[in-house]
Amino acid sequence: TYNFEGFNIYRYPTSGFETSQRQLVATFDIVNGVTTVIDMVPDPEVGLRPVVTARGTDSGIQYSVTFENLTNFTDYYYGITAYAY
Repeated sequence: TYNFEGFNIYRYPTSGFETSQRQLVATFDIVNGVTTVIDMVPDPEVGLRPVVTARGTDSGIQYSVTFENLTNFTDYYYGITAYAY
């Protein structure tokens, strides 16, 4: 069983949504003292190893956000990923 903890908002430079090119622009998570989510990830050399999969801020959940300094007639690409523990 996993409990919803929060989500990240990312900005991408193109519509390709390449994970390696994304920029984290906001993180919102439940205020509950959980700020680091660690998951066991397969590693061919050692088997399973712990990896930090999310870092929260205990900032609380927001369902709207305003981005400043945007330019008219410019395409912007955003993505959201949720995380749980």
